[in-house]
Formats: sequence, structure tokens, C-alpha cells
Amino acid sequence: MKLPRIRLVEPLLFLKTFWLSILSYPVLLLIFSDAYISLQEGFDWSVLRQTETYLKFAFHLIYWTAFNYFIFWRYNEELIRKIKSKK
Repeated sequence: MKLPRIRLVEPLLFLKTFWLSILSYPVLLLIFSDAYISLQEGFDWSVLRQTETYLKFAFHLIYWTAFNYFIFWRYNEELIRKIKSKK
């Protein structure tokens, strides 16, 4: 059984365009879902010492990169042309 090949469309331009979104999503998710406790107690930064935190971060980083690529980039040739014309 052959796996389908995925041809990436302008991968470097994609990363240059979406790098802020790709990095901010996992960081904000980590802070507000794992580290934030409540208004009175604030944040619990001990989650940074847990291995599970870094596994979650890596998963969300990969997930959000793939999501942005396939939803907003791959099939939106107009956006790609618009960004290329700005250079």
C-alpha cells in the first residue's frame, strides 16, 4: 500500500507568514490551560517542570502548524500571490 505524497506549497513563505500564530498558540494554550489557576491564586509555574507539558506543547505546535497550512494556506492561491507581490 502506497502512502499519498503531499507536495508542500511554498513552505518557507508559509512559515515566514504564519510564524507568530504558530508560536503564540501553544504558548498561550500552555499558560491559560495548564498554568493559570484562578484570579486569586494566579499562575502555577510548576507545570514547566513536568514532561507532560513539553509533550503537549510539541503536539499543539505540530497541530497548529498543520491546521494553518491546510486551512489557510494550501488551497488559497490568492493569498500566496498577494504575499509574493508584497516582496
